[in-house]
Amino acid sequence: PQVPSHVVGDSLRLRQVLINLVGNAIKFTHQGEIFLSVQKKNSNGTIVELLFEVRDTGIGIAEDKLERLFKSFSQVDSSTTRKYGGTGLGLAISEKLIALMGGQIQVQSKLDKGTKFIFNIIVAVSQHSGETKLNLNLEDVDGKRILVVDDNETNRIILKNQLEQWKLIPVLAASGKEATLILSAQSDFDLIITDMQMPEMDGIHLALHVRKQFNIPVLLLSSMGDERAKQYGDLFCALLTKPVKQQILYTHIFSQLRQKGKPVLEAPVENKKLSEDFSQEHPLSILVAEDNPVNQKLAERVLVKLGYQPDFALNGLKALEAVDRKNYDLIFMDVQMPEMDGLEATRLIRCNRPAQPIIIAMTANAMQGDREICLQAGMNDYISKPIKFDDLIILLQKWASQGRGFPPSASSRNVLIAPALTNILLNSSRSLSQPPKCFFSVSKERSVYPLCFKKCFAVRSAMVSLL
Repeated sequence: PQVPSHVVGDSLRLRQVLINLVGNAIKFTHQGEIFLSVQKKNSNGTIVELLFEVRDTGIGIAEDKLERLFKSFSQVDSSTTRKYGGTGLGLAISEKLIALMGGQIQVQSKLDKGTKFIFNIIVAVSQHSGETKLNLNLEDVDGKRILVVDDNETNRIILKNQLEQWKLIPVLAASGKEATLILSAQSDFDLIITDMQMPEMDGIHLALHVRKQFNIPVLLLSSMGDERAKQYGDLFCALLTKPVKQQILYTHIFSQLRQKGKPVLEAPVENKKLSEDFSQEHPLSILVAEDNPVNQKLAERVLVKLGYQPDFALNGLKALEAVDRKNYDLIFMDVQMPEMDGLEATRLIRCNRPAQPIIIAMTANAMQGDREICLQAGMNDYISKPIKFDDLIILLQKWASQGRGFPPSASSRNVLIAPALTNILLNSSRSLSQPPKCFFSVSKERSVYPLCFKKCFAVRSAMVSLL
């Protein structure tokens, strides 16, 4: 509540830091939760210091390896790199971005218990509000009692704090069974807010129990992709998909408390951009190379709604296998992936495949020069994560009109070399007993030609002749 609703700061840098920290938390957390919070630490007039916390219940980090976290190209364990991927640059970049915003970053971690990153930034309080503030008319609902049922402690605390801010009285239950015991002792609740997925008794079974014995409306919070509750829509006054925005939650809670309205389903959001006709107007065979399951699911939902049927690869090696099996028009290539990253996969596709797909880099890196690195590797275009729908639409329209089989971008018009050969070319003058498998250059027409050398040669001389 003490955090200003609008501040003046560098949103791009802050977004990049949060994407990196939350992305790492998702990558290294197989079960449990990931928690993001912001609070006001200090203020001096119009200048405010904000404190951010990103906490997870993942694999954690040994205490003696914490000092290596913020070093460039360094990860705490080589086995971690092989399994999860990454270059070790993300945290080093985040530390620099936070310093540019006037703050510092700290880390606390216990092996197999989880990790917590804490950082602060300095911002100014905005004098102009960009949007109309939610008008909270609480007079007629002040003091209403709400039963909150959720097996996740963090979710219960968040809902408790929110309801108390709205001057409601929350009572917390950690399970459906505990909720039934509370209702047996005191049934004077005005509303029940329950999670869908809970052990022993889920939200549907709790609502069925409430329907039989009590006359209390039930609002259900369900995770994305769980469609079971829609078969029991008449049990609930509202079905909301998590995460729920504050204004939407407020609207449903107070509408129910004031009007005791009929059960309603969450209204689907209409988006004219998401039309299956789009794929007919812009036909493309699409491969998405992405190791993050959340990003995979998001990409699938959007592309399917546009009418596409994308294939997926978990890393660069899987992408190469997919390209061997099928000729794709377009590949969305994540840059940081385990086993083989997107840059190396792109170089190999450009070297070995006669039919050249469009390759679009997907990366969360917002530092200057990242675009050039992707283009030099042979990628045709670049889109930043989190991906905006409008940017995605523009890219699909742009490249669908180009057709398939065209060359990499003009930025890579000299020589593209696999990283394993780079040091040899730059630092050695010895002749090679066996020539490198493939070099490739771009002619004036920007067509890609593999240059295979059958004779032994001096590397430096070869470099001169190629360039």
